[in-house]
Amino acid sequence: AYGEDDNRVCKENGIGFVNPVGKDGCYTTGPWKGTLVTDKDLEIEIIKWLKENDKLFKKIKLTHDYPHCWRCHSPLIYYSKPAWYIRTTEYKDKILEANKTVSWHPDYVGTKRFNNWLENMVDWGISRNRYWGCPMPIWICSSCGEKHVIGSIKELDDMKVGDIDVKNMELHRPYIDEVHIKCPKCNGIMNRVTDVMDVWFDSGAMPYAQCHYPFENKEWFHKHFPADFIAEGVDQTRGWFNSLICISTIVSGVSSFKNVVVNDMVLDSNGKKMSKSTGNIIDPIKIMEEYGADTLRTYVLFMGDYGAATPWSENSVKGCKKFLDRVAGLTDILSEESVSDELEMKLHRTIKKVSSDIENLKFNTAIASLMTLINEITAEGHLSKDDLTIFIKLLSPFAPHICEEIWEFIGGEGLLAVSEWPKYDEGKTIAKTVEIGVQVNGKVRGTIVIPNGCEKEKAFEIAKADERIASFLEGKNLIKEIYVPNKIVNFVAK
Repeated sequence: AYGEDDNRVCKENGIGFVNPVGKDGCYTTGPWKGTLVTDKDLEIEIIKWLKENDKLFKKIKLTHDYPHCWRCHSPLIYYSKPAWYIRTTEYKDKILEANKTVSWHPDYVGTKRFNNWLENMVDWGISRNRYWGCPMPIWICSSCGEKHVIGSIKELDDMKVGDIDVKNMELHRPYIDEVHIKCPKCNGIMNRVTDVMDVWFDSGAMPYAQCHYPFENKEWFHKHFPADFIAEGVDQTRGWFNSLICISTIVSGVSSFKNVVVNDMVLDSNGKKMSKSTGNIIDPIKIMEEYGADTLRTYVLFMGDYGAATPWSENSVKGCKKFLDRVAGLTDILSEESVSDELEMKLHRTIKKVSSDIENLKFNTAIASLMTLINEITAEGHLSKDDLTIFIKLLSPFAPHICEEIWEFIGGEGLLAVSEWPKYDEGKTIAKTVEIGVQVNGKVRGTIVIPNGCEKEKAFEIAKADERIASFLEGKNLIKEIYVPNKIVNFVAK
């Protein structure tokens, strides 16, 4: 009665179900009747009793994890009791197949962690003993024991007993307990079971409930289902992700989402999990008040691989604030003068990189590219309005507020967020010149700058014209000339 493994072993060995503990956590029989199971002094008393009655096999101390209440921190007990279940195991194969159609980011969460969770699926216990909550829609006849599941408010209104305004009443427990219905089998009175639903059932039913499907908005539902994208923390493997895919597979035969981004936890500065109870949480409101909403958003997206747990760093937040301050200062260096070919190349490379990173959900490297680009812009000393527009469009998904302000400042029309995304010119991402090494007899003696895609004869000519290289060749006979395009020139000389 007090553990899954104990229960299984007893069933396998024909040992009867015994539960001498009441719902209040106290023993109902024996020498400790009325004593709380988790009473600290009880452990010694039980050992003494076992020894006195020649039932003590062995006494040892073990250190192990034990569940405690997250609110009051008192120890919990496992307790076996009747409950309502959804027989999800009957749909296990279909649910596993549905999961294979989902694109998970990071991939291992779906193919390993979540898949393993589904492989070890058990039937879903959906009932809870709570005073308030979403009610189990099950009524049981007090006369014949017939069970009836109510499927809509209309059905409940049609079957109710008495003058109750079902359509306008509060339908959560405990208010719904006042509604009784007529038994369709014997015309007796049916009472609702007192349990409420697992809150994860509410969450998992969201794709349907949000538009009151199937009672209305069917066209809208079928247009938007399954969802293109959802995002949540890795702790939702057994929570929201599980309830979503189980419900939608059973109801609609498919997963209710196509793509999912799974982030790990933001840890405190010491690498520990944040918790209100331990007082090591970060207040996002205070961070926004001190550094701004854009800074917080940029930092969270930049702080590292979203699939890995990452410690919070106040210094890195300050670094993101400095970056955005530099972005704000770009309006001070606006010029009619065109930027250099080098900066234009780096701008188009950044468009390509950021676009690819966003598509592949690599937000941290996208932001890093923009940080590198602003260094190049600052070194150039000026920027055109068109190039600034490209920069803020690339940054806007990460820092939307400041980018909208700059957009308005330079005369942009409408919202920047819905404007056309920048396009890169592949030709402009290629450098016009490259710097390569020059070897003499296998040793690097210098570097030269050559046109990108330079022919070998021209490369040899440029290398020989370099004073440093020429000094190593002076007075020697060239035996062999080797050129690896855009990589290296090698002279073999004696």
